[in-house]
Amino acid sequence: MLISVCLIVKDEEEVLGRCLDSVKEAADEIIVVDTGSSDGTKEVAAKYTDKIYDFEWIKDFSAARNESIRHAEGTWILVLDADEYFAPGEAMKLREFLGRSVPSENEIYTLNVSSFIGKSRSDSILTAGQIPRLFPNRMGFSYHRPIHEQLQSERDVQLVSIVAPVSLYHTGYLKETVAAKSKIDRNAELLAQMKQSKGFVAYDLFTVGNEFAVQDNLPKAVYYYEKAIRSKEDAGAMWYSKCVIVLVQCYIRLNRYVEALQLLEKNLGHWSSYPDFSYLKASLLHYLGFLDEAEQVYLKTLEIAMKKAQQDAIFWLESAEFASTLPMRKLAAIYENRGNLERAVYYWSKLLQQDPHDFNALHSLVHTIFLREEPDAIIRLLDKMYPEGNSNNLYILFRTSATVGADKLVEHYFSKLREAGHELAADDWFRAAFALNDRSLYTEARSRYPEHHLKGDLYLMQAVRFHRWEMSIPAYAPGNELESNEFDSIPSLLNGTADASSVKPEVVSILL
Repeated sequence: MLISVCLIVKDEEEVLGRCLDSVKEAADEIIVVDTGSSDGTKEVAAKYTDKIYDFEWIKDFSAARNESIRHAEGTWILVLDADEYFAPGEAMKLREFLGRSVPSENEIYTLNVSSFIGKSRSDSILTAGQIPRLFPNRMGFSYHRPIHEQLQSERDVQLVSIVAPVSLYHTGYLKETVAAKSKIDRNAELLAQMKQSKGFVAYDLFTVGNEFAVQDNLPKAVYYYEKAIRSKEDAGAMWYSKCVIVLVQCYIRLNRYVEALQLLEKNLGHWSSYPDFSYLKASLLHYLGFLDEAEQVYLKTLEIAMKKAQQDAIFWLESAEFASTLPMRKLAAIYENRGNLERAVYYWSKLLQQDPHDFNALHSLVHTIFLREEPDAIIRLLDKMYPEGNSNNLYILFRTSATVGADKLVEHYFSKLREAGHELAADDWFRAAFALNDRSLYTEARSRYPEHHLKGDLYLMQAVRFHRWEMSIPAYAPGNELESNEFDSIPSLLNGTADASSVKPEVVSILL
């Protein structure tokens, strides 16, 4: 038996299936320890495994983790949270990797975990970090600390972290998830208990800062981050550089630019061979309006990353995004701002070569070239990046084209999707009708989905088209994402009898 997947869960019925679906083909056994679910979590788990165990919650994550790994029989233990999942193919890649690996009592593996942070899954940003999740079974590994649990060796050996070549996605930091599960209150209680019983070491101060950062309480986060980095004895720890990086970002968000720059300059020497700090310095210069200087430091960041990548597989401190994705995105923005569209397109194309699912880059690329190139030429270019034989690629290009308002591209990809028999959602039919200004297609969509209510941007697109088609704009529908007074002002705004300042800018941009 190669891989034992171990989870601790409580009230995770909404996300557990997604997690287990993503890993089931690579796992030899799945172990689920339930700490008191009141929903259908155990019923979901039972679809994937019969190794489900109850464990009384004693306000200690490590105790629950250790209970889960106690039941493991595989050579390797993979620890997951229910709100994490692998992208297609990643779990099997991990299995192939472990099939070639030899267990060692002093080696643990980290996975790159990309976390969604924001209001919801569809309205979020990604952050990434290396987190220990994989280790050999029966070699003395266990967890300690009641919260933000960490691996330790009971054999008193110095642990070495090795990066496994796979990534996970994590949605537990989304505000909707945090609110639903009362994570903030729970974590605050555990941290308070830990402080009272053992006191805080520097790493604990860092984790407390993270808790306040998730709450968007930046002044409190800064207070604890500053206390954490004053501990010189931990300057070589893995978390220390991450603390400096996130503190710089907090300073910038709080408009404390001098302190951000001072902290960067103070630490650049320690980690000058990594791109992270160079990127942050460029970002600060960019934010302050020194575009020429920022451009040069962004370019230097890419050079540092390339040089470091030739030496080490992991050539960044906090996130690979600092090494390539973010510098290239910022350079593209600078060149677009200057009107140097050739260079902007170059970097957007590089971003898409690196990650075809970088939809921000795809949107920017299509938006720029659609205004300047013939549709056939654009389609040929996009086909090189997203071969049309794949219907998922067609769908990506259809949605991007519709968002940009590239009607000729929408027509092409919508037609291709229908020819390929790709299943389209109700919103897709209406989106195509509005983007193409096609009343007959709208009629067909409405006949297919007579009871479907349009929300948000689609409602606004509908308002625009109905106005032009001389149809009555549907009344405000409860449950929509905009305020009722914004809906009330739409007809008069379209008729030219209302002041656009009475409506939010993002609403006006869609309407006009």
